[in-house]
Amino acid sequence: MLLTAHVTLQKQVLSLVRAVSRAARTKPPQVRRAVHERLRQDLAASQDVDRSDVARVEFLLRRGHKQLELLRNGAFVGFGVWRSGGG
Repeated sequence: MLLTAHVTLQKQVLSLVRAVSRAARTKPPQVRRAVHERLRQDLAASQDVDRSDVARVEFLLRRGHKQLELLRNGAFVGFGVWRSGGG
């Protein structure tokens, strides 16, 4: 059971990473670089999470999906920078 959950979570994490990378392609080059750097930082920071801590991994996945939706939002032009009007 735990192994199945672990494999499923791994697939979800990889899917999220690919989705963030795809969403970054729609942004200007400087924003794209910032998104990729932030992604690398977040992945490095999460290296310390115990793989058997399913609740923590699920929490991080939910947070990542929320950040992905913000990235996909037309008003997002960079970290800490927002345009009015939603795009």
